[in-house]
Amino acid sequence: MISLAWTIDGSSGESAPIVLPPSRGPALLRRVHGALDVRYKFMAYIIHLVHVLEMLFALTANNNGKKLTRGAISSAFNAYYHSSTRCNADMEVRSFDTEIPHRDTVLEKIATLIKTSPIDEPANIGVLDCISRKELEKDEWHIDADASERRERLAFLANLVNNLNVQFDRHGGVDVLTDIITHQREILDLTPSWHRERLACLVHLANSLGKLFRMKGNRADLTEIISLQRTALQLTPQGHQERVVSLVNLANSLHEQFKKDDGMEDLTEIITLRRVVLQLTPPEHPDYLVSLSKLSDYLDQRFDRKHDIDDLTEVITLQRTALQLTPPGHQGRFLSLVNLSKSLHERFIKGGTLADLDEIIAFRRATLECTPPTPSDRCMSLLNLANTLREKYQRLGMDADLAEAIKHACATLVRCPLEHVSLCRDCVASCVELRAKKSRMSVPPVQAIDSDTTSSGVKQMVRSIATEVTKTLPLRLLNTHTGTLYDRDAQMSYFEDSAQYHELLSSTDGSTGCDLSVRKTVSKFFGYTTLSHKWGTGEVSLRNIQGNSVYDIDGGEGFAKLQNFCALTLRHGYTWAWSDTCCIDKESSSELQEAIGSMFSWYRDSALTIVHLSDVSGTASFTNSVWFRRGWTLQELLAPPRLLFYIQDWTLYMDCRSPNHKTERAILMEIQKATGIGELQLSNFSPGVDDPRSKLRWASTRHTTRPEDVAYSLFGIFQTPLPIIYSESAQTALGRLLVEIISRSGDVSALDWVGEASSFHSCFPASLEPYHTVPQMQLEVLSDPAKHNEVDIEKKQKLYKVLAQLPSPRFIGRRLVLPCIVHHVIRVKLLATSSTTSSYDYEIVAPSLVPLKLTLSSRLQEGSGTDLPYTLIRPWSPKLLDLLAHGDGPGSLLEWLGQPFNALLLKSSLHNEYKRIMPDRFINVSVEDPASVVNSECRILEIV
Repeated sequence: MISLAWTIDGSSGESAPIVLPPSRGPALLRRVHGALDVRYKFMAYIIHLVHVLEMLFALTANNNGKKLTRGAISSAFNAYYHSSTRCNADMEVRSFDTEIPHRDTVLEKIATLIKTSPIDEPANIGVLDCISRKELEKDEWHIDADASERRERLAFLANLVNNLNVQFDRHGGVDVLTDIITHQREILDLTPSWHRERLACLVHLANSLGKLFRMKGNRADLTEIISLQRTALQLTPQGHQERVVSLVNLANSLHEQFKKDDGMEDLTEIITLRRVVLQLTPPEHPDYLVSLSKLSDYLDQRFDRKHDIDDLTEVITLQRTALQLTPPGHQGRFLSLVNLSKSLHERFIKGGTLADLDEIIAFRRATLECTPPTPSDRCMSLLNLANTLREKYQRLGMDADLAEAIKHACATLVRCPLEHVSLCRDCVASCVELRAKKSRMSVPPVQAIDSDTTSSGVKQMVRSIATEVTKTLPLRLLNTHTGTLYDRDAQMSYFEDSAQYHELLSSTDGSTGCDLSVRKTVSKFFGYTTLSHKWGTGEVSLRNIQGNSVYDIDGGEGFAKLQNFCALTLRHGYTWAWSDTCCIDKESSSELQEAIGSMFSWYRDSALTIVHLSDVSGTASFTNSVWFRRGWTLQELLAPPRLLFYIQDWTLYMDCRSPNHKTERAILMEIQKATGIGELQLSNFSPGVDDPRSKLRWASTRHTTRPEDVAYSLFGIFQTPLPIIYSESAQTALGRLLVEIISRSGDVSALDWVGEASSFHSCFPASLEPYHTVPQMQLEVLSDPAKHNEVDIEKKQKLYKVLAQLPSPRFIGRRLVLPCIVHHVIRVKLLATSSTTSSYDYEIVAPSLVPLKLTLSSRLQEGSGTDLPYTLIRPWSPKLLDLLAHGDGPGSLLEWLGQPFNALLLKSSLHNEYKRIMPDRFINVSVEDPASVVNSECRILEIV
């Protein structure tokens, strides 16, 4: 028999022990059953009672039937209060709070315990009555009767939310998530502030709102999340295992708000929370390194904004700790080294010591010993080390540091990711420039003075003039001292580091007129050469050379050509050189547009143009060189004031030592023979739209790789600032050019051609080839206009006045508005046909003209009368009057109009517009009676 004594307060009173027989205890079971009838609402109490009984039965079994004292049993009961069993019971109570189990379920569990217990049946012990009534009155031990309706509502809402969460996880949907949030808000409202479930309700609602915020980005949702998480943090006791989670959640939400507002208050609070997280996280915890990294990142962000050195110092301390936690071989070591070296470099820039720089170099060398996550990281590690060594060289001037920097910088270009190519090339260029600068003559101390003794006005004037000069230079130039490319900013920096610049600062007093001397010095410093050549295989592009020295690369014919060009530039005493192969970013449409539009000016402004004739050797004549048949080389011949020809082996053509081959008579004669261009135009060419027919003839035998470039290569010669559109056809490009020429010049000679018509306009040729033929009927200055004195003076003057008042030709879109003298065709008669040549012989009659006999390739509409759609015209421009003999203007005009001319045959349409037909035949027309020209009909026609 076992004797039990039960006191809830743990006191060891002297009350008589309760004796329990060793038999089963159905009486106890009935007692518990009766208690459930009375106290059904005390479900929490019943759950705890079951666990206490389990513990007592275990104690009884472990004592082998020996008597248990009241003190021992009280100790067991108190132990239960502080045990994990009690915590698990609390979890069960929470589950009953939302869904109360059936009473039979509880009875069955207690019955099972009693059946397996040593409690005896006859003992009518009032176990339930021994429990203090105070325990029953505690909130966590029972459910208040007045709250049962609320509990049922909570149970219903909880089940509904669970089902909706399952639906959302499977199918998503904002509407479902909105319903979840609505029900969770109601659950939160129904849960008292003192209730243990209040914290869980806050967390669940915040999590759901977080999902909605990530989907819609609503600011109000984020504000509510932060408010809920602040409340949750207040309900999480100090030392509770969930407190770190609450801190992290609030910090993350504040970070989202910080990203939107960039508010320093949010960032400061995040840092405060992250510091607490770090304090609560043990160093051995897996998340400790993450906490270090997060706090370091936020401090770094605040440093970027406030530049508080204390923040940077704390960042460095945290990153040193992180490095200690990532020993060699650790997957996070690479990132720890990168971050720490970056922060140390920030401190070095802010005024750190050389010790910082040495430590940075050591850490960046260590990164190369790690396995970088990506090739991009490997590239950046080399690049950062090279830049740091370069900085050290600039401080201490040790050649070994610069040599190592160049080695690492060049290594970055091996398999360099595309996104880092520009950075790597810039690094190499910087290092090579330092090496080249070291080899140049040092500036005398008096010249190097750039101190307060130099007038700020003088310095400003010199820089202003230099800025003006560089704006006229090509976008990029090769520096022949280094073999590298310089953009305009780099050109300016190079100038400000030069002896010429310091000499100007020390010798210029700012007096009136000194700016001319400064401008002359600056212009001489920026004097550059240009290369003219036929493109071959392996030409060097901007991508090939940018960031590299052309002197250090052995890349075939293209690099050899550039190296020889730079060597010649140096021999002629110039620092800068320009080549159309590598000095233009042809992948940039805007830069290509600017380059093509400016190229004529760049050749015109160059100090020297070097022409390389790769297909001319020995003493052979260059007249057959392909250079004279390329489209782009026409402007490269006409634009430069000074030009030298070099043959295949880069020796002077004809061994002519003249400083300018354009002044050598023998060479000029050969150029004229090869091009058909007159001596005056070769030596003193003026770009523009004047005399367009001659310029078009010069270009008519030239070709380009891209057909549309035939037109683009003439934009500079005609000074036509038109857009470059490489998607258009060659005929459209040429058409746009001819429209601009005729509209600006008023010259109709561009309409005088025979050949295939363009799809752009019926009065334009499909290519430049038709312009190669010299027009058969040229305008002549007449010697005897007085022979028309017998013609009615009034009629002569009237015709002269009418023609003088006609407008210049112009275009409206693609429609040519052309003033002209018209002769309407009144008869077309077929004379013969040829089946072998598919040609047709016609007689065409128009008033005032000698009847024509033409052989045409297409049929015409036959007949007679004014209904025929054909018209023969003589294009007119008021500029023609300026070319006639001065003195008797009307008489000269009549003499010229009486001469034969090349007419255009037009066909009219129903819309009163005309189109040129039969452009492949010269239509030579003679006036029947020269005296009748005073009756000429003058009109303005619209031709398409």
